Amino acid sequence: MGNLPSQDIPPTEDLRMEMHGGYLEAHILGKYTLSRFKRQLAAIAGACQAWEVTRLLLNWTALRGSLRTTDRYELGTQGASLLKSLKVASYLRPDLLDPGKFGELVGRNRGLQVQTFTDRETALAWLLEPGKRS
Repeated sequence: MGNLPSQDIPPTEDLRMEMHGGYLEAHILGKYTLSRFKRQLAAIAGACQAWEVTRLLLNWTALRGSLRTTDRYELGTQGASLLKSLKVASYLRPDLLDPGKFGELVGRNRGLQVQTFTDRETALAWLLEPGKRS
């Protein structure tokens, strides 16, 4: 890997990133808006590229508000656009999970290697599993 920071990356009011062994964890904070999400995702993609990170845990558990179907479409589209070279585990609260995992489907259809979870340990097990593409 590249030069990794020795400490967590300084947080902003709507994003906190932490380096762990083998992956970056990005905490999506605040109320969801499309413009905020695009800014957060660009910062996350830049950090992953700068530090040559290939695995990302998106932690949505502190997100406030709800997500509409159109929001989920944008999440998948934007994720695929900026994170296509990464393996991405998306971890969120059960009340935010769409049973059909529409955002995940949109991202996968655009080449993003992503899976959505409501359990952190299961998300990490999938993310850190060597050699499998899902």
